[in-house]
Amino acid sequence: MTFDERAEAMCDAICALLRVTPDPDLAKQIKGVVSQSLVAAVLDERTRCASVAVRCCDADADLAHKVAEGIQRQTEALQANLSALR
Repeated sequence: MTFDERAEAMCDAICALLRVTPDPDLAKQIKGVVSQSLVAAVLDERTRCASVAVRCCDADADLAHKVAEGIQRQTEALQANLSALR
């Protein structure tokens, strides 16, 4: 499931919980807020995981750098996908 699909599902769930049917513009705004929140959470976790990987792999710095580079590539792809949603 993509971020866009998850954000839309969360928007639908929030609206159902509140028993409202938003107009398309408001639904789009809600979806945008949810998307930004999801991306922020993923980026925070990425940072946390990268720091843990570096600490755990301190004896093998090369491996730690490879893991950090892989995470960085994933972050850049995530940011590009987020930019495409705007």
